[in-house]
Amino acid sequence: MRGAAQAPATRLLLVAPGHNVWDERVLRTAQAGRRVHQCVLALDHAMLAATRPADVERARARLGGQVELVQLPEWPRVRGVARLGRYVYARRIARQALALAPDVVHVHESGILGLMIAARVRRVLPRARIVFDYHDWIPDEVAAAVRNVPALYALDLRAWMARLRRMARAVDVAVCISPGQAEWTQRELGIRRTVVVQNVRDAPSSAAAFGRREFRPQLVWAGHVMRIRRLEFVIEVLARLREGGMDAEFAIFGDLTEPDYAAELKAYARARGVEGQVDFHGRYQGDAELLRSVGPGGLGLTLAIAEKLPTGINRIASANKFFSYMAMGVPMLLDGSFGNMLGIAEEAGAGAAFHDVDSCVAAARRIWETPGLWQSMSEGARTLAGSYSSEAAVDVLEALYREPLGPRAEG
Repeated sequence: MRGAAQAPATRLLLVAPGHNVWDERVLRTAQAGRRVHQCVLALDHAMLAATRPADVERARARLGGQVELVQLPEWPRVRGVARLGRYVYARRIARQALALAPDVVHVHESGILGLMIAARVRRVLPRARIVFDYHDWIPDEVAAAVRNVPALYALDLRAWMARLRRMARAVDVAVCISPGQAEWTQRELGIRRTVVVQNVRDAPSSAAAFGRREFRPQLVWAGHVMRIRRLEFVIEVLARLREGGMDAEFAIFGDLTEPDYAAELKAYARARGVEGQVDFHGRYQGDAELLRSVGPGGLGLTLAIAEKLPTGINRIASANKFFSYMAMGVPMLLDGSFGNMLGIAEEAGAGAAFHDVDSCVAAARRIWETPGLWQSMSEGARTLAGSYSSEAAVDVLEALYREPLGPRAEG
């Protein structure tokens, strides 16, 4: 109506240290934010400075030119004192936030640094709503910081938790990657409100997109080739399958991040007599390209991180490649220590658990040799993938952003 007063525009600041313009999770958050607020996306200073202009423009085009891209402050040069460096960095980000004067601040950073940033921003912007995007795992971060020494881990985690609970009072809503992480966040950090947004990743879902049509027993790994991935386990599974008369192969898709480890894998495959059945495809450009190299009979492998300490990271994991397998209609074999992803796959009839080499071999044989089982698992994966799409994730975040901005509840 003419003459009616318009509500003042609200501003959202997305703080994303350690991220760049091609980070899918950050871009998805910005897509939701721009629908509700004037959106400013603050990305890692060093990464953005080194990014090709064409990549920046591609991100701007995806966001419709409606999101302002800025650089975060530089990381402070504090030698030998990592924790002090984090505190200084958090203070610099808070000063930047004060200058931008947002109504909502979404701290898109996993773990301890993110809570430090949230606490510092709360001091300078007491009326803003603060969202903490918790997509990693603080217990695992502490374990790595103390070099996985059990006695030090117990002491350091206890000390950190007392401080982190105080910092967490600054947070209004925590966005978590799984129900298990959300439950831990409420119980241990005291953040009363959580929203679960799985680490989804859209992929082609049409059966016609498979690069081959004939059924072929194929183990598939998609991701960086690094020592922590434990791909020698899959080579041993392959060797046992072939020793049992199964004409299977192992296709590895991803960057050879650790070339020495890739060489070790090739040597191990040669020693086990399966060198000709292990194919390193290398880096691929998107899931559409990946799909052209798999087909009926493909089984995606999801291997657990070999924890040196029982941090529980496997139980709360939400790997984007897991969701790629689902969307492509590739059934999965998952390490039994997974909680979140294994539950999703089993609920849909799209995956099976294993606990060691023998059980993995048995699960693969059962899926391949039972008439119609691979096909039904493939369809179950595709059906479930729709509810975990990027579009659904954006809708959840948009609903969060559309909530009225009122007085902050003190807790």
